[in-house]
Amino acid sequence: QALVEPSGRDLEHMGVRCSRLCPCLRPDDTGAREHLTETATAERAGVTSTSQALLAAETCFYMNFKLLNIAEAFPKIMRAKLRQARKSDAAVSIAGKTSYLLASRPKFAKNFSNGIADKLTELMPHKCQEMGINFKMAKVHCGDMGFIVLRAEVVEVDLLKLLEKSKGSEFAEKVSPLIGMARRFRDIDRAVLPKVQNQMMLKLEKEIPSMLYEKARLKMLMICKRSDEQADFFFDALAAHKFEAVFTILNAAEAAPRLAQEQARSHFGDKAGRGKYLGMAAGRVASGLVSRAPDDVFGKLVARRLTHRLPRFMADVGVTLTVTDAFAASNHSGNTILRCEITDVDLSIFRASAGSQGMSAMSQDQHMLKLGQRGRSEVYEAVRKYIRLELAQHLLTQKGLQVNLIVKDVEKSGPPEMLDIDGLSDSDDQDDSLET
Repeated sequence: QALVEPSGRDLEHMGVRCSRLCPCLRPDDTGAREHLTETATAERAGVTSTSQALLAAETCFYMNFKLLNIAEAFPKIMRAKLRQARKSDAAVSIAGKTSYLLASRPKFAKNFSNGIADKLTELMPHKCQEMGINFKMAKVHCGDMGFIVLRAEVVEVDLLKLLEKSKGSEFAEKVSPLIGMARRFRDIDRAVLPKVQNQMMLKLEKEIPSMLYEKARLKMLMICKRSDEQADFFFDALAAHKFEAVFTILNAAEAAPRLAQEQARSHFGDKAGRGKYLGMAAGRVASGLVSRAPDDVFGKLVARRLTHRLPRFMADVGVTLTVTDAFAASNHSGNTILRCEITDVDLSIFRASAGSQGMSAMSQDQHMLKLGQRGRSEVYEAVRKYIRLELAQHLLTQKGLQVNLIVKDVEKSGPPEMLDIDGLSDSDDQDDSLET
């Protein structure tokens, strides 16, 4: 009876209960009805200035994710499908090996990650709609290494339907009169929207990786950020770390003929037979030619070989590195400058090879993308130190090259009196003479 014809005291009592149930109804909160009233008043008054609601920053959040073990998981997925189709063991084995080679390619990782993103953008809005949540999701970025960014936003919430799905029909029936009364005073469905969106952001960050691993054994790193945090994360955490590696060959006079000789032998082989003797003859000829060649020939040779060697050397310790520019000395000193970018560091692999010096405060399962600016700086400094110490020792042990190596920040202009090496790679048919 109080609900049908409530007295003033009943209304006051129900208002307190509604406020406890829905904090958005408290006097110090603002709701959608005030916004609609202000808009209508502005239209009647003929105000020409743009509404503040139209100028407000977006309230969405972003889901950043990367699949970490595609090369391992995809062959298992293919083998499982073939076994379910009752294919022979030979066919399953061949499919597994082929799938591994295919999944190891960066382009495949990008396409596979795109497929996962497309499935999420199709599935999640439908599932949320069943819960009473109007949820929009769209893919806004896909990097070359398979890093995906999804834009997500809760547009509308049916509070009663959401409570029914999450708490059960009995609970929803009990609070239905209160919600009905609250809707007479305030648009509570819109008022609870920010809280619902924040809870979804936290929940999806944990549950989607867990679900994907349970169903397909795919390891997903997902990092959700509010719209006001996304720019700093995207342009800082994902930005490549740039540096210069300056090489000085200390024994260039004896190294030049040997490098040329090894390069020539690699085309003919060194096994017994005609190839061995042809390689020896070609090596002697190449050695003599390089020793009498112009000074810049040796500089180009060293620059191109180091351009190949450095990314492979660092890949063995979990560092994804590319050489963007190379400069070679115009004299016979063998001086070379490589400008490099680090795009990713697998901390588990790198720490196993380089140790935990400078990274002792990080957990064993720490991922690079979840580190703050200070943490990333410590990792990059550790990588620089590893290059400075280990690469020089590696070249001396494996190739007899005495190298003085300096790792520093990139200079704004190109190094003076050095040759810019265009086309950092030789022909694909040639082997790398610095390869171990």
